[in-house]
Amino acid sequence: MRILAFLAFLFGAAPAFAASTEVTTGVPAIPLIPLNAAITFSSSYTPSTVTTLVTPPSNGAKVTVVNLATSNSAALIVSLWKVRNSVNTLICTVSLPAYSGYYNGSTVYAPVNLISPQNCPGLVPDSNGNPFILLQGSNDSAGFADLLAVSSSTAPASSLNLYIMAQGGSFSAN
Repeated sequence: MRILAFLAFLFGAAPAFAASTEVTTGVPAIPLIPLNAAITFSSSYTPSTVTTLVTPPSNGAKVTVVNLATSNSAALIVSLWKVRNSVNTLICTVSLPAYSGYYNGSTVYAPVNLISPQNCPGLVPDSNGNPFILLQGSNDSAGFADLLAVSSSTAPASSLNLYIMAQGGSFSAN
């Protein structure tokens, strides 16, 4: 039996008898419903205004990506906030390079993920090693819901924009 297990390991195959027969009980499987949110800051944006990006449904949400892109020709300072009971708590701040996530006529620039380990090192990673932010829904016993919000220290230049998009999942009622 040990020889078969060793050969299976050596050749990258898992024999049928090696499959785990453990059953995990008492751990709910919580399906996530896709969550997408986006906002745009234009030149009319009032600098440093904390603006809601994600309002979770009543059961809460898990945000796994907050992508930033700009057509602005200068760097922008963007901050991510968690808001609970009208109290803003700063999560992280990043300097967004000019033209991030944009094609300026000669070069394509990658967008910036605000909650990547490099930009927001204090976030706890999930089982895949990816940082995330949990947002509490209004079903909390205290009745408080979290909001995920963003701000920029400056507005984009005239006729230019800052695009902010969040992705993740909302928890179902099941």
